[in-house]
Amino acid sequence: MQAEILSLEEGRAELGLRQAWDFPEAWQVGVFEGGLRAFGKKGQVRVCVRSISEVDLELVWSSA
Repeated sequence: MQAEILSLEEGRAELGLRQAWDFPEAWQVGVFEGGLRAFGKKGQVRVCVRSISEVDLELVWSSA
């Protein structure tokens, strides 16, 4: 799997996951939600499915 930061700004990041053959629209969302929680942030993860193995994830957060 390849991960790329597509954009990054205060309170928002967009990531591209490529060659992710393990249901990236399901499994990877939980990974990033857990990461936000671990860093004390309250946020959301939105998914844009590009193909069966490619997704873009938008993370939006604020301090909890």
